[in-house]
Amino acid sequence: MNFRLLRLVIFPVLLTAPVFLHAQETTANEDERIEQLVRTEASEWYTPKNSVQVGFHILTSGARVRFGNLGSVAASSSIAPASLGGVVNRTYDNGYVNLDSPRSEELDANGGQTTQPGSHYYTYTVDADGNQIVATDRIAYTPGLTRNWSYSTADQTSAMPGYVAMNS
Repeated sequence: MNFRLLRLVIFPVLLTAPVFLHAQETTANEDERIEQLVRTEASEWYTPKNSVQVGFHILTSGARVRFGNLGSVAASSSIAPASLGGVVNRTYDNGYVNLDSPRSEELDANGGQTTQPGSHYYTYTVDADGNQIVATDRIAYTPGLTRNWSYSTADQTSAMPGYVAMNS
């Protein structure tokens, strides 16, 4: 066999050889060892957040695709625990409960509360005939409670009557 013929045979074989070689796959033990290594030496290693693996089997079942660590959905807010004082604005995925304070019509000139906590107070207007009529019936400010809250759907009130479910 001459050199030219040998080149014509070897060159296509070398080009197609990677197609017939099996891709290296890791075993469960090796994956566990790598994860442990990454955990112990996290400052020296970079772990990708997402991964995509594509494999081709020419003579058998075709392509194989595997996705891993497809990310995460971060919480929209963090809720402060009651142990940190408990009196904070709380924002949930489906509503909020915020701090309350006396309204301007509940305060005197010195800033003192004029309404009785836990009671109702009224604001008045005068009609065209000069008669005083009730414009609003409001709940007075009570320390430790709030009038400043909201929810998203009626389903939040039907699960347990008298309560509003908030989720985060």
